[in-house]
Amino acid sequence: MPPNLPRSSNFNLTAKRMLAVLTWLNTNPILAAREYNLLHHKLCTLFDKRGCRMFEEFADRTFDRIGELLAQKGKVPADAEPTAFACSVAQNLVHDCYRMQTDRLKEEKVIEDTNAGDTSEHHASLDLMDEALRKLPEHERNLLVEYYRNGRLPDHARRREMARRLGKSPEALRLEVYRIVQKVRGFYNKKVKPR
Repeated sequence: MPPNLPRSSNFNLTAKRMLAVLTWLNTNPILAAREYNLLHHKLCTLFDKRGCRMFEEFADRTFDRIGELLAQKGKVPADAEPTAFACSVAQNLVHDCYRMQTDRLKEEKVIEDTNAGDTSEHHASLDLMDEALRKLPEHERNLLVEYYRNGRLPDHARRREMARRLGKSPEALRLEVYRIVQKVRGFYNKKVKPR
């Protein structure tokens, strides 16, 4: 997990919002779950094709944003076709992805430059990340470490096996990890002064 997390993450797909998203996709729970998985895959493909390295996370952020809009009455047109609407929301998030990746490249450049000199800011960031991880219950921390063991790029076969071993679907595991990451971001962002 990278030490420098985005400071603007106010995403929080609560169970209530997730239920609203699923109901919006289809009133039949089984069909809604199927449509969610198909749409999630489509969103991952959209972000991946546009060069977003964290395509799974941004697919989740798309559902976060839709859940947020659904919670605000009138923000989602009643006749909105879910796939088209989700893709338009995702398209707006592509810009965030590019900005984050550009910021991350700048930060990596700063880290490279400071490696020749003072690395105290980088160490402080790592210390904050360690503190944020220590605040998590042990089972959540272990889950997060195992999930991201090979870095941010997904290892689908290993994650499917991990989900099977834990008795969860890969989607349920991914959402659980996503919620844990949001906790870490929340703590980290509270400690880091805004730019």
